[in-house]
Amino acid sequence: MNYTMIGLRLFHIFSAVVWVGATFTMVLFISETAAALGADAQKFMQYFTQRSRFQKYMAATSGLTVLSGIWMYYIVIGPVPNFSIGRDLALTVGALAGFAAMYIGIRMAGTVNKMRSVGEAIGKAGKPSQEQLGNMGQLQERLGQFGSLNAVLMVVALAGMTLSEYFAF
Repeated sequence: MNYTMIGLRLFHIFSAVVWVGATFTMVLFISETAAALGADAQKFMQYFTQRSRFQKYMAATSGLTVLSGIWMYYIVIGPVPNFSIGRDLALTVGALAGFAAMYIGIRMAGTVNKMRSVGEAIGKAGKPSQEQLGNMGQLQERLGQFGSLNAVLMVVALAGMTLSEYFAF
């Protein structure tokens, strides 16, 4: 029995569940609700992005998922995948989608930080300028696009890893 693989797999799956679950909750429910509420959602989103530990948990779970995945990939496939083996191809596509999702998550964090700066400037001024409103709108749109792309990448990653054992061509 390979205890290393068992431990890595548990780490990988549990951290991925939190990462993917939080992403889908954000994309499908929180963002939609905040958009529907408009200005009424501002206090919630401000607290959520500035004071909650959401970004830290997302960074930690994505990091644990990717690192444990890299280690398992090396154990199962080795340093060079053989793409004529369906399992290797499926795992590689899933892994690349996971890397891309993590990269997009990092970009999302940068966008949230920019939104935080604009929000602080609006708070100091008391009333938002047209430029600040436009800037915030662009950042919110970018965040929504990143979230949707991230969700798609996570579906591809999950499909590649979950179904890899069935690709035995």
